[in-house]
Amino acid sequence: QEFLEEALLLCDQHYGTVNGQTCIQVKRLGEFFFRRGARADAEPYYRRVLQINRQLFGVDSPQVVHDVNSLVQLLNDMGKHDAARKVARKASEQFQNSPNDAGGSNPKLEGLDENENESDDEDLL
Repeated sequence: QEFLEEALLLCDQHYGTVNGQTCIQVKRLGEFFFRRGARADAEPYYRRVLQINRQLFGVDSPQVVHDVNSLVQLLNDMGKHDAARKVARKASEQFQNSPNDAGGSNPKLEGLDENENESDDEDLL
């Protein structure tokens, strides 16, 4: 864990906080905690991976859809079902409002119940 945290600190300093190499280290830390069952410790890393990739690739990138689904799954595993639905809904809205969304092709986002009427504007991503 200490080695991974030190590697992330070095990546942040050398490459910057929004960089592919930094994102790899963030993901490694999240996966480290996830594999050890420390879901709450993994969550901030999953969120950061999503934020970095959203900035690098845009909200409609397949990588971002994967990251959203990973975060939604993690939140559901932790019993945070409302938060998982909110993350999925927010991502769906961002995707639909993306300038690259020509024709409304919606990605497969997990945890999104289309019949649900959610009116929470909290920024969870």
